[in-house]
Amino acid sequence: MFHPDSPLMKVLTWLSQLVEIQFWWVIGVLRGFIIAGIFPATFAMFATSRSLIRGGETFSIRKKFFESYKQDFKNANLVGYFWLAIEILVVVNFRSSLLLSGTIGTAFFWISYAVVVVWSLVGIYTIPVYSQFDIPLKELFRHVIVVMLSSPIHTLAMFIIFFIISWLIKKSLILLFLIAFAAVCDLIMRIANHRFKKIEKKITR
Repeated sequence: MFHPDSPLMKVLTWLSQLVEIQFWWVIGVLRGFIIAGIFPATFAMFATSRSLIRGGETFSIRKKFFESYKQDFKNANLVGYFWLAIEILVVVNFRSSLLLSGTIGTAFFWISYAVVVVWSLVGIYTIPVYSQFDIPLKELFRHVIVVMLSSPIHTLAMFIIFFIISWLIKKSLILLFLIAFAAVCDLIMRIANHRFKKIEKKITR
């Protein structure tokens, strides 16, 4: 039952890793006084999760987290706040569409709604793609859109996971403080990693 390779021990190890990753994420956010820390900490959380999922040599979660935090501090803030600025614009545009009536208003509503959904999905894919591929920042969003559009099943799975965890958080707020963000990150990264492996196989053929 308590053998290192038993299902129970694997689950307990996974949960303990989530707790530790989320702890360092909180420290990283506070270290950057929230505004400058939230995106570097989130990028570092995904990078750490990716390393755990990929396996290989054992490593210190803390060391890996802060190596990524420092290395990607500038890029994470540039990418994160660029995405956030566009997200705010498209949401404001969507809210404005609710004030219109008639055929034009309906058309504008659905177009605005589609833009909000697509750009939100871009946000979900951006960090995993950044963590996986060594590409210039100016080409990042182009690669994100290509991966996203070619992965409808993976995208749907990410949405389902997000809503399930959101529901669980409503039922038990303690999950929010212990593992919620790290769990979302881990599961999204697992789905993205599955897709990335398929892409890598196609490239190496």
